[in-house]
Amino acid sequence: MRKIYYEVRELGEAKAILRNMCPPIKVETIAVRQALGRVTAEEILAKRSVPHYIAAAYDGYAVDALVTYGASEGHPLELTNYRVVSTGDALEFHETCVIP
Repeated sequence: MRKIYYEVRELGEAKAILRNMCPPIKVETIAVRQALGRVTAEEILAKRSVPHYIAAAYDGYAVDALVTYGASEGHPLELTNYRVVSTGDALEFHETCVIP
């Protein structure tokens, strides 16, 4: 069985070794149609959200989160104001969370 021993190095020295082992990453500008399978060099933000409304992330019961504060197994709450929603449904202004 082969034994390999490693040297302990300072963090700055280890980073320098890694930088020297990896070539610099090239950045290029290309058309969107050519970008399939590529990775962006920086963050890209949309000018407009799609969809344009707050949507349910999963199926469940849309409620006002404020009324759920304090609820626990030992102190359950009975919800009277809720709506059954499916993933992608628009939430109304007073519906601030979805309970699965």
